[in-house]
Amino acid sequence: MTVILYHKFIIFCNAKVIKKGDIWKFICKNFVDLQIMIIFAIVNKRVIILAFLFCTFVNLFPQVNVTHTSGISVAELVEKYLIGPNVTLVVDDMHRATFNNKDTVYSNQLGIFSNFDTTSCNMPMDEGLVIVTGNYKSAGNDAKYFSPNAVPSSSLSDFEDSAFFFTYSKYCIDNNLPIMEMHDIGSLSFWINCNINNFSFSYCFASNEYNKYEGSLYNDFFGFYFSGPYDEDGNFLAGSTAYVMQNIALIPGTQIPVMINTVNHGGDYDPEPKHPEYHKLKTTTECKQNCLMEAYTVKLPTALVNVIDNAYYKIEIDIANINDHKLNSAIYLSKDMRRFDTIYIDTSICDNEEYYFECLDSVLTREGTYTCIKQNETMGDSITILNLGINPTSYHSFCWTLRDGDVIDMNGKEISTEGVFVSTLQTEFGCDSIIIYDVRYGEVTQEIDCFVSNEDINYMQNIITISPNPADNQITLEGLTQTSNVYIFDCLGNKLICKEVSPANPTINISSFKSGLYYIQILSKQHIYGTKFVVR
Repeated sequence: MTVILYHKFIIFCNAKVIKKGDIWKFICKNFVDLQIMIIFAIVNKRVIILAFLFCTFVNLFPQVNVTHTSGISVAELVEKYLIGPNVTLVVDDMHRATFNNKDTVYSNQLGIFSNFDTTSCNMPMDEGLVIVTGNYKSAGNDAKYFSPNAVPSSSLSDFEDSAFFFTYSKYCIDNNLPIMEMHDIGSLSFWINCNINNFSFSYCFASNEYNKYEGSLYNDFFGFYFSGPYDEDGNFLAGSTAYVMQNIALIPGTQIPVMINTVNHGGDYDPEPKHPEYHKLKTTTECKQNCLMEAYTVKLPTALVNVIDNAYYKIEIDIANINDHKLNSAIYLSKDMRRFDTIYIDTSICDNEEYYFECLDSVLTREGTYTCIKQNETMGDSITILNLGINPTSYHSFCWTLRDGDVIDMNGKEISTEGVFVSTLQTEFGCDSIIIYDVRYGEVTQEIDCFVSNEDINYMQNIITISPNPADNQITLEGLTQTSNVYIFDCLGNKLICKEVSPANPTINISSFKSGLYYIQILSKQHIYGTKFVVR
């Protein structure tokens, strides 16, 4: 221990004697490298405060830290970092906990990670185990290990009894893609039994192939496989949901496996985003990630599995480089491997209404299945699955000729002049049912065929979107696929626009419209679509 007296400071550090002129250079270097410095001021208290603030700033900068597991029992790692309440790790001669088929870790592909900041665009998992297709350090924040190789490197021949290659091959065949070679496979396997009736895990998939190779053949692959229920001798138990190496790492609400080509913001090979709602954006000037991995998924749940008390289940988690060794991928496994409470919400709204999904703090306007994960009071996770339906506004058009002096009854309203008249009722779902009467003078008062006969009308809701809505000077009919007649009415039923609109030019000028609510009806040869929009 060296003690250095410099003016009115005493600095204690594990270092050689520092020349007086180099002391601040020493302080800056060792704050970063050693992350330890104790400074006592004899007189000047202001300097003490500044010194400790600087030290605190450096030490608390949030980074993903990954440490090695070489030489540690796999069972010990799984027990300590993955298993949660209501789950028991089973380890005996028939039920082994292994990494790359070894009971003790001998590869540099498995690491223990910790992360103190999961907010914003940072890596979204806080603590657990990480499996990498290269050195475990490349899953953290050490630039020296951006893409070093796995040691020892494994291939498919080391996992002949695994369903991993079958899952990857099936994906390639289903999507008309060539089947490429697998490299640097990392495989974690263990057995559990439970005393609950449903079960799920959380994970994050990350890769350095992201932000460039989306849509390419460098589609690093992983699977989260679940098997059971078995008795203690390995026989399947009857009377329960059976799983045989079933991949449960799926995009929520689908049967699509999570991977680079299915969850992304687009890339050089395929610029079209794929399920970007489950993907963390790439590093930008405004949002610098705390992890070397170029991008990653959000914290995702596996598909929910049904389990029975005291049965044995096998879990196998595999990941591999596809087609090359160069850029690594990783699967982060959460420390909260435990029961997930599942909340199902089935509800519907009317088209052009909004649904506030509190769990995601989001306003939803389109039908679909939405999934949200939040920690519950027992430190497990609650999965909320929302099935949102859209009940359409119904539109009914009637065309009449009216003899002067006659009266037509429109749901209790008398019509004695020509024009377009709109009446709004409610459907059984509580949504609008809009009745439109198009009346013209003629020799006889009678209903006539409209542009589309009532028998041929299909109500094509949620196909065409009015954008923007609310609008200012113009609207665009997004989703228009064929040339159609477009009618726009004000809230009193006055026809303001009647024109033909094509998919090549789907924009309509409404700069003369006053602020208010308007109805739009779009008629093609076989379809009718109607909705509302607002002018600001």
